[in-house]
Amino acid sequence: MDYRKFLQVREELILPYFGGSRVDTKTRHYRVTTEIRAGWWQFVIKKREARPSKPAEPLELDSLKPVRGYFVDGWLFDNGGQLYRIAFPLVDEPEPFAPCLARRWYSGEFLFDSIEFEDDAESEVRMALENGDSIEKIKGVAPGLRSAFSYALALKVARAQGVPISPRQISRHTVAIGNLGESAVVSVIDHIVQRRQRQRNINRQGQRTAIDQQRKHERELEVVAHSARWVEHSRRVTPETRADVALAVAGARMVRSRILGDRIEVTFTFMGERFTSLVESATLQVIDSGICLEGTDRRLNLKSLPGAIKQAIATDALNITRW
Repeated sequence: MDYRKFLQVREELILPYFGGSRVDTKTRHYRVTTEIRAGWWQFVIKKREARPSKPAEPLELDSLKPVRGYFVDGWLFDNGGQLYRIAFPLVDEPEPFAPCLARRWYSGEFLFDSIEFEDDAESEVRMALENGDSIEKIKGVAPGLRSAFSYALALKVARAQGVPISPRQISRHTVAIGNLGESAVVSVIDHIVQRRQRQRNINRQGQRTAIDQQRKHERELEVVAHSARWVEHSRRVTPETRADVALAVAGARMVRSRILGDRIEVTFTFMGERFTSLVESATLQVIDSGICLEGTDRRLNLKSLPGAIKQAIATDALNITRW
């Protein structure tokens, strides 16, 4: 009997691919080495590797944890103050403030499930958005709906000014925007722009000391390089791979990287947001975090950066500077 045929059985799985170097099931991670677009794919599984074979229809999601919220621009705002980013763009996008159901995948991303029934409050808030009005006098506005309105109105004004924003930058201003409408938004956008400009000035000053910092790290690396084992390991592991691993350990997902001389520009997702940071390729020390850190960027490395981002989100202080 030829036992080789039993060793060549193909296992195929339909999984969502969110970008980066892996796909996830309930119990395992598989490495993806082929560059593909985000979405649902059929994968051929071999050992720890998943090879995409063709695009696939989404699986039924009923067994996954549900989350509910009000939809705006790919985000769901729930009544407990939480935000959920829908992982994939929707072909038929719901109207602003539509109550929606999403499901959490095993790796933490959220997949759209369905639109739920809405009340009169949603349509009234939708009209207020069109007119740039306050929603202070609208009855039955749930906390999540108020948060969704604040972001939608801020997004409308910000796009008109050419200023990119994130919903997390609006969270501390939800009450003011809901009560005052566009007049509150203008003040919030001005504050965001001023903080970003201040951060850019700080980054420019920091670049002046970059050469000295680099020399310091080179001296440190010379000491470490005495280890033959480290030298051999560094030959086999690329800076991109080390960056990918560092982010994965911190709970983030690297989706793209670009070598810029002795630096890497890394784009990654974390807590539903997308960030682009500049780090040193040898040490993964942060040069420009991509958020406002008031000059403390270089105290961090790529592994510790998500923790700083999480703290900024928790304190309503997140301001993204690299888009």
